[in-house]
Amino acid sequence: MAVYRSNGDMGAIAFVTFSYLNLVSLFFCLRMYEKTPPSRPAGGISR
Repeated sequence: MAVYRSNGDMGAIAFVTFSYLNLVSLFFCLRMYEKTPPSRPAGGISR
């Protein structure tokens, strides 16, 4: 809807696209975080 109403303004279209992709990637990362088992170490650093 926002792209349709932008009347060809490439800056507005780029902003809407970037915002949408950013939101989708946030939900994806949260889903991956929720699936991580609690016993798994948080970082890749071995001691």
